[in-house]
Amino acid sequence: MGLLVSLASVVAAAVRSKAAALFLGPVGVGIVAEVQQLATLVLVPLAAFAGPALVQALANRDSPTHERVIGAALAWTLALGVLLSAAAVLLAPRLLPTNWNIALRTSVALVSSGTLFVALTNVATQTLVFRARLADSARLQVVATIVSALAVVVSTWSFGIVGQFVALVAAPAVMVPLYWRTARESGAWPRALSSWNLSPDFFRLAFTVGGASLAAGVALQGALYVTRLRLELTGGAALNGQFQAAWAIGSLYLGLVLSGIGNFAFPRFATADGTEQLQSEVNATAAFVAKFAPPAVLLVVAFSGLGVRLLYSSGFEPAVEILKWQLAGDVAKCFAWAYAGPLLYRGRVRAFMFAEFTVAVFLAGLSWILVPRFGAVGAGQAYLASHVVYLVAATIAARVSLGLRPKVQHIVIAVACTAVLAGIAALPTNIFIQGGLTVASLIWLIASGALPEIAKKVRARFLPAQRNSK
Repeated sequence: MGLLVSLASVVAAAVRSKAAALFLGPVGVGIVAEVQQLATLVLVPLAAFAGPALVQALANRDSPTHERVIGAALAWTLALGVLLSAAAVLLAPRLLPTNWNIALRTSVALVSSGTLFVALTNVATQTLVFRARLADSARLQVVATIVSALAVVVSTWSFGIVGQFVALVAAPAVMVPLYWRTARESGAWPRALSSWNLSPDFFRLAFTVGGASLAAGVALQGALYVTRLRLELTGGAALNGQFQAAWAIGSLYLGLVLSGIGNFAFPRFATADGTEQLQSEVNATAAFVAKFAPPAVLLVVAFSGLGVRLLYSSGFEPAVEILKWQLAGDVAKCFAWAYAGPLLYRGRVRAFMFAEFTVAVFLAGLSWILVPRFGAVGAGQAYLASHVVYLVAATIAARVSLGLRPKVQHIVIAVACTAVLAGIAALPTNIFIQGGLTVASLIWLIASGALPEIAKKVRARFLPAQRNSK
């Protein structure tokens, strides 16, 4: 079911990207992305605030309190969402260019409202996951991605840029009652508004648990804002649109990779008993990254041009060059997660913040320096360099704060792959390079044992069912 959700997300993102490219072009894509990024400043605090605290509060087995805990999560999400949405609307003319031919504040209000609806559905999702209703949660996520994709296509075709914003609020609004009804069937869901409450205890828990994630998310969004501002000042909305296209594709693929790492490793980081066991879990995570991240990146680099043309159009060719530099940096980022993750899940907040703010500062600073010299490609180069620094910062923080020692072979793999991919990014892509990268990816999968491991898991998953059916 998890695979189905991932595939649905990929297809929906592809449909949305294609609709934006066909109906809006690079300038329109840049404008929509800017408004969405401002609205993301609303979603990041909401996601970091309610999600982790809700799970921790629900872990209290005193079931009569569950309804009030969920009610507190809903009430605080709604209250903060309204305040943050209002702030985004008021700040929009100061943070975004005012020469766009759109109703700026109305557009930001629509998208911010959409992010609030998403946050409210996330409360239901957390409840379903906690109560082991994973199949229900997955089905709802598939339906949500389909509804979102259809709404974006129809609205964009009918109303242009405004249609994008309308769809981004309409689709999640439609899903709210579906999520809530399913969560109510699972039990412990507030059945009356009287259960909603602004509990100060929940607020304190949320502020403590989610504070580090919130600060890291805001730091990243701040760095991206500086990057987009520099692109806007250098080449206008069209140049920004090229960067946004590359960022969207990179985030789509990287999100799947990092979610796999998170599902595999983060629970183990939290429950590891002592430094030795934690060191073992970190080494296992880095080995997992070494098996799967480099070949995945090699394949995406090989077909980056095809991916951009399929998801967008031939008018986004400059995005291919940006994407290649970003993909080179993604290898270092994946390895860095193996060392930054334990900092957060073991409560080393200062060390975690050191690593996260380091990458944000370098990304913003290098983008400001490199974009005027190299255009949008400079943003990709800044991403690569800043995430090499991130790997260094994360390993140092993990060593000082937790006593973790990175294995030399993992660092060598990370640095070597990043350097090779950076060299490839500087070259024009042709059929020979594509073929070489594809072959290299397959060889890596076989030599590292990743391909046999996948085949073993598939056999273990399906063959017993076939025997039982006989």
